[in-house]
Amino acid sequence: DLMLLHGFTQDRRAWDAVRDGLRRIGPTVAVDLVGHGASPKPDDVAAYRAEACVEQLGGVLSALRVPRAWWVGYSMGGRMALQMAVHKPECTAGLVLVSTTAGFQEVAQRTERIRADQVLADRIGGWGMQAFVDFWLELPLFESLRRLPRQQLETLKRQRLQNSPLGLAHSLRGMGSGAMPPLWERLREVQVPALVLAGELDEKFAALARSLVAGLPEGNLAIVPDAGHALIVESPARFLSAVQGFFQRVEAA
Repeated sequence: DLMLLHGFTQDRRAWDAVRDGLRRIGPTVAVDLVGHGASPKPDDVAAYRAEACVEQLGGVLSALRVPRAWWVGYSMGGRMALQMAVHKPECTAGLVLVSTTAGFQEVAQRTERIRADQVLADRIGGWGMQAFVDFWLELPLFESLRRLPRQQLETLKRQRLQNSPLGLAHSLRGMGSGAMPPLWERLREVQVPALVLAGELDEKFAALARSLVAGLPEGNLAIVPDAGHALIVESPARFLSAVQGFFQRVEAA
């Protein structure tokens, strides 16, 4: 089974553009992470921290009676996929990591990101969802996303607007890239096949993808041409081609 984990401000519909193609590889389960979509939005930041999310996702596998799964994660979901591989290796058959990182290696950078995310989390309620989603999608990280047809971009915005200020604020506090424990020193423990993808136009995460592949014992790299951070929706056909080719190689090994 392929367990699909979305990014921050999204929900399980983030995979709609590629879901049918992924089903050709195997059964897919798209999960709403805590604070997003139809999942609970508890008023306790502890429920959003990596260790709690690992247990939540382990519970999803148990409920489905799936002993081991491929964790396919985008951005925040990719960080959670790595957490699963390190903390629940018995539940991990392999990884597909999209536009993601293993966290901040330097303490000063991590501390600054935690501070910035806390400030942003505090503002979400006052701004309201419309203002926050507009702000989020205007970040330089998503510049290439704005090349999409207007109707498609509006659909992506509407999906994000259905999330709650509380859920997103606590997600930043508990699951932000600064709050989540870094795993660079533990990548060597991940003894399963892993595909790491990034968009060619997303220079920061393309560099992080190369670093991840260098640290993962069975890491494989795919840089998707003419795509940015949101490469799943920017270039779904190329994304699927890379993922399907990877699974064919794994099965042939």
